Amino acid sequence: MSDSVDKIDGIEIKYVQKQRRTNKELTQVADEMGIDPFIILLQAASGDYKAFGYESATITKMGKDGQTYEEDVIPVGLRVAAAKEATQYLYPKKRAIEVSGDPLGGPVRLQYEGSIVELIRTARGKV
Repeated sequence: MSDSVDKIDGIEIKYVQKQRRTNKELTQVADEMGIDPFIILLQAASGDYKAFGYESATITKMGKDGQTYEEDVIPVGLRVAAAKEATQYLYPKKRAIEVSGDPLGGPVRLQYEGSIVELIRTARGKV
């Protein structure tokens, strides 16, 4: 990748293109930092405030009216977002699958040897 330079009204503007890192490089950076991003997601989702260096699950703040109130150090919205992100690594996304009998999308031919009653019972799991 190369950088490019433009001049607009006498001002030089340099565009820098970042090279995308591979998974292996990103894993190495995380290892060097001693972190596991997935574990951090799970800690955030579970509200593990101690993992993030807090002594309590809430902090006391003061509103504009001078009244104090408690606020979660890991807000519910962040916990939900972290859980949602982690879920995609734990459970595969379901996708619609089209089944066809031939490459042109023709019908699927099924062959079953037995009675239609046995077929229905098998399909319903009552055999």
